[in-house]
Amino acid sequence: MPGGHIKYQEPIHTALSRELREEIGLINFELGNFVGMIENIWDYNGKAVHEHCIIFKVISKDLSINREVKLKEEHLKFHWIKFNELINLNFLPDGLHNLLSRYEEDGLSHFKSLINQ
Repeated sequence: MPGGHIKYQEPIHTALSRELREEIGLINFELGNFVGMIENIWDYNGKAVHEHCIIFKVISKDLSINREVKLKEEHLKFHWIKFNELINLNFLPDGLHNLLSRYEEDGLSHFKSLINQ
């Protein structure tokens, strides 16, 4: 799943367009429904990182299982999978599988916080 950071004062939709273009070369797409958000905190090299993963459905005629995706970042790998195969993959943050499954079942957006309260 392509993703990245939102720049200071950058609207979410602009960040999404930029990340899709930068990471997988996708330019023509329609922004679908808001799927959900996951809030997470973890330790990275001794520093606390606080993230909000904002997930949207994206629709594009330029995306198909037969389209080869050329990634801009060499350390990343991309391959097409069916939605029901997501459960078998190691996705971060924790809770992403559940959020996507719930959206697939009911079509409603969901929020999940992984912060201990």
